[in-house]
Amino acid sequence: MFKIFTRTTHITLLALAIVLVSAFGFTAIASAQGDVCPSGGSWVKVEGINAQSYTYTAPSGKLIVETCYKAGTTLVYNVINPGVSSITVTSTVWNPTENNYQNISHASFRLADPPTPTPTQPTPTQPTPTQPTPTQPTPTQPTPTQPTPTQPPVIQVTPQSTPAPVIAPATGSPSGPGTLITAASSVLGLSGISLGIWLKRRKM
Repeated sequence: MFKIFTRTTHITLLALAIVLVSAFGFTAIASAQGDVCPSGGSWVKVEGINAQSYTYTAPSGKLIVETCYKAGTTLVYNVINPGVSSITVTSTVWNPTENNYQNISHASFRLADPPTPTPTQPTPTQPTPTQPTPTQPTPTQPTPTQPTPTQPPVIQVTPQSTPAPVIAPATGSPSGPGTLITAASSVLGLSGISLGIWLKRRKM
């Protein structure tokens, strides 16, 4: 009787294990088949791809920062850092039955705003000290001066004219010994008078 109980217990436990394995296996497969890539919010979902790769371009002013695609029963996520404006997702899920990669049924792309550039503070520049350039004095050549020739002063000599003694013309014949004697006597007489006047002035 003990053996019968033991055998029955084994059969019952084995049947229960089979039922549990079958139940959990179906749940896992159903869960995988029911999972899809996210949609809404910052995610944009594209349905009906049915290809091994797909290229998506983000709207203007947005960047793609994460992707998700479903191939067969597998979801594949990929984080993109830094974000990009366009990306191509390619299936990496192998299908051993068809000896090929599974086609992508749908894909989702998470969008974000571009990062705000950090303002850079200008680096203060130190003024470069400038060394004064030594200036060489320019030698000056003395200009030779030519002596200005001086003209000797011109002394004007004004000749003093001595009045000639007036000789009274003799009357009579203009020629002859008598005329010459008369003229000579007159000159001597005048000379005597002049000498007398001069001597008188000296005595005074």
